Amino acid sequence: MELLLTLIALFTGGAIPIFWLVLGADYARRKGFQNPMQRFNLIHDYMKGYMKYLLIPALIVLVLIWIYSAQAYPDLANRIWAGIWIGVLSSIALDIVRLIGVKLGWMPMDMPPVFGIMIAGPKASSATHLWVGYLYHFLNGIDFAIVYTLVVGPGEWWWGVIWALLVELGMMLLVPVLMPGHTVFGFNKGIGIFGVSLVAHIAMGLVIGFLAQAFVNGDYTIFSLIENL
Repeated sequence: MELLLTLIALFTGGAIPIFWLVLGADYARRKGFQNPMQRFNLIHDYMKGYMKYLLIPALIVLVLIWIYSAQAYPDLANRIWAGIWIGVLSSIALDIVRLIGVKLGWMPMDMPPVFGIMIAGPKASSATHLWVGYLYHFLNGIDFAIVYTLVVGPGEWWWGVIWALLVELGMMLLVPVLMPGHTVFGFNKGIGIFGVSLVAHIAMGLVIGFLAQAFVNGDYTIFSLIENL
């Protein structure tokens, strides 16, 4: 039962929230519009249904598993809670690097407001784009940390960096889809996008790795749970 709940938590707290943007961007790419605002409108239309029928129900299920596990499987509850607060702190670490890069002009865009446009729609106010975008940005950080704490648990800290580098790879592959005119890794716009994003994600991974190693209970991984069936 603990393995089953872990897998459900991994799906509802990781896969569904993370793939929200990925699937929306792919939907817009297949439609073929090259104008960024047209793409943002398409992603916005896609995200409305995804949020209503998949994202919100998935997050409710995750919370219910967390509440139930607090009594039945405290180590699982610890991993979900650790993923939440570690995800917030790792997002702040990423933001420190990212915002420095934006301030210095090494990155041509600040991604959270872009997320806000996609979610709230281009017609919403700039303030709405900002707070909605940052809300989704931190939700993303929490999702990545939950995946880590559920799969790796209190593994060696460098696993956090490996996980962050995989996230970085996914982000760099997503850039040309979200922003037409950008090549993979954004190299046609200079080294700044990739360089800042890489350092930011390494900072995120260090926070995830060290804090999970220190505060996640139980020395098992999801793979050892499977092996013990």
